[in-house]
Amino acid sequence: MRLYGKDAADQAVRGLHMLAPTEVLDRETRRKQRTRSADRTRAHLAAYDPGRNTWLNRAWLSVFGVRLY
Repeated sequence: MRLYGKDAADQAVRGLHMLAPTEVLDRETRRKQRTRSADRTRAHLAAYDPGRNTWLNRAWLSVFGVRLY
């Protein structure tokens, strides 16, 4: 803000808020984030809904990181 002024800083902040998280993260961080989300979802699926912890849901989680149902 000191270098370019308040107008430029405001425009930069507005631009950052318009970006999707995947647009500002590198490939490795996106992969880690997807893996962490899949692990959390897999643990939730096993703990709260054991009847749906099937091989199909586990495979779907491994590929896409979200529950099938």
